Amino acid sequence: MHFFRFLLAWSRARWTLVVLSLKLPAVLASLRWGFERAGGITERLVLDNPKTAVLKPKPHLELHPFFAEFCRHYGCEPDPAWPYQPERKGKTERSFRDLEDAGVLSGTYPSMAALQAAVSAVDDARMSRVHTTTGARPIERLMREREALQTLPAVAFDPRLPETRRVLSECVVSFQGAFYSVPHIHVGSRVTVKADPLDGRIEIFAGADHIAEHAVAKKGERRVIEEHVAALRRPRFERMRLRAPHERAARVPITPAAAELVAWPRIHVDHRPIEEYAQIVGGAR
Repeated sequence: MHFFRFLLAWSRARWTLVVLSLKLPAVLASLRWGFERAGGITERLVLDNPKTAVLKPKPHLELHPFFAEFCRHYGCEPDPAWPYQPERKGKTERSFRDLEDAGVLSGTYPSMAALQAAVSAVDDARMSRVHTTTGARPIERLMREREALQTLPAVAFDPRLPETRRVLSECVVSFQGAFYSVPHIHVGSRVTVKADPLDGRIEIFAGADHIAEHAVAKKGERRVIEEHVAALRRPRFERMRLRAPHERAARVPITPAAAELVAWPRIHVDHRPIEEYAQIVGGAR
């Protein structure tokens, strides 16, 4: 389990999300989630130097192209902290002590939803408590801070990295060690797979067409939708009979006139003795 915390520096308003991955799609999905909870976009985005998003730290800063595209989409300036300067992000690091003090990290939970509910309860309590530094409740300062935030774009950023896969003869694609079915007409073609790091769903596209959606499976498991392979379970003769009319070849009846046009011409062969051929070529040998 990992905890992602989105904290506004001025109001100290914060939201914590429980995630299962620290890969770049999960980081971008969590940041998008934080902007939506805040109700706007900050001018700067102060973060640590996760290897998935920051390829090279300062002073030779190099960001992952997908992360840089995310920042351009939301109009915020990425500002990774300098190495070995934890004070730049002290507001966030110190705040995680609340989870330990509330006993969240030492508890046992039946599901991810139960753990998320416990973490959110700690955030709600902190949002309504007077902050020792600002002397005000974060929930109250948040109302004023939202006036300075930029408006969210009409279209949210898609944090899912597209990956190309070839459809196997079993009408499935292999993705992260599991197999997911697609309609049988796509066997042998290449499709695009996108996995959402937060809701545990994957979507499969053939070009721009959405052709399948599955829940994420464990390694070695198969997710097969019967509609994708139902046609292949019928006998071949029945499949040919039930094909769509536009897929069947049109059969034009052959009329006698058409038969004469396509018939081979009649050829008459004369039977002659071999001596006649010998005289023509100058005698037999």
